[in-house]
Amino acid sequence: MPVSFSDLSDEIVEKIFEHFSADGHPMSLRACTLTCHRMSFYARAVKFGSITIHCNDENGLADRFTALLKSNSAMGPLVQNLVLQKRRLPYNDDHPDHQVRPVVSQIPWHLLVNLRSITFTFVQLDGAEVFYDIMDALPSLTDITCTDVVWPNDTAIMQVQPSSGPLASRTFERLERLCIQDGDVSPATFMAGLQQRRDAVPLRSVTLHVDTDRLDDYRAWADLLRMAGATLTRASLYTREAVVGSRAAAPESGRFHEALFDGLKPCSMLRELTLIHRFRDDDSSEATGGTLFEALCDHLDSSPVPHPNLETMRLHMYDRNGAMVSVTPALAARLARALKDGSRYPAFRRLQILVTVQIWMGYWKTWMNDSSEEGFRMAEERWGRAFEAVAAAPHLKLRLEITD
Repeated sequence: MPVSFSDLSDEIVEKIFEHFSADGHPMSLRACTLTCHRMSFYARAVKFGSITIHCNDENGLADRFTALLKSNSAMGPLVQNLVLQKRRLPYNDDHPDHQVRPVVSQIPWHLLVNLRSITFTFVQLDGAEVFYDIMDALPSLTDITCTDVVWPNDTAIMQVQPSSGPLASRTFERLERLCIQDGDVSPATFMAGLQQRRDAVPLRSVTLHVDTDRLDDYRAWADLLRMAGATLTRASLYTREAVVGSRAAAPESGRFHEALFDGLKPCSMLRELTLIHRFRDDDSSEATGGTLFEALCDHLDSSPVPHPNLETMRLHMYDRNGAMVSVTPALAARLARALKDGSRYPAFRRLQILVTVQIWMGYWKTWMNDSSEEGFRMAEERWGRAFEAVAAAPHLKLRLEITD
């Protein structure tokens, strides 16, 4: 018996239009919008479901998108994923025509009621209060990504209060994924605005890759991890040593790591943990070991078991001037003992270690990545020996990768 398009279920029609979206031919969707009302609805939902705007392009896409939303409010609920980014140009990025801030302020955010994911890349906002004003208008938001975002008026957020409208109480109540990478975002400032709005955030995934030398910033990130608590299943974090080349810096670095691991303690459902060891590129060639591994071992050995559901750990470490600057063999063995303990970490299966090999360049007084074959070979031997206890465990998988 012949089946017409009107006989197809909504689930099948959605799959058909997902295929149209994936084939890379926008004319297919345009043709569908002219066929019938049902096709037009699904075609528009696919076409406007994910929007990427290069805010400083000369084609005026940002202005056209804003004008469309204002002239036809029915388009707003169709947008589910939005990327706002500033294209890197070969000439002066500070030219007024290339600023992103006017675009951000012109978008009618209150119309994007079904927006689930928003990404800011290489943009500058007028201040953290602008960021929170946008968030207050998005009740369905589950995913926030900020990469190379600059908030020039950081201190202003301290006096900012949540919006008083009907959506204010729903701010961040559905947020599941937060990613902040690079840029000039103060953790303390970010948390000040968030804590004014929520006592808890149901985050499942957190990526915090922001270089900072301030202890208050580490404590702010720890507060964010506590707010997520038992809902958090994945965390990727930068960890910073206070100073390279000075043993006196160890207590200060220890406070950094202590604050971070204290924030992780309530995250009992954590399954994946990534730690990226960061060093200051100072003017010393001394290969001084950090305190990260010691703090990590203390954390894993603590009682009660902080992460009984932990399955995977990824560590980005450093090897400098032929020394395992991030960890000693004794601490590597201690970590292996903790992870091999099936009574404490029964689900743990994978340890991935990425090692960056560096050498000291005295003329420039800085560390440079070493891409020599000999440097790679010797580093692989050093780190392989240090973690041979993990490699020998029958139920664990060790992946060691040497990189420049």
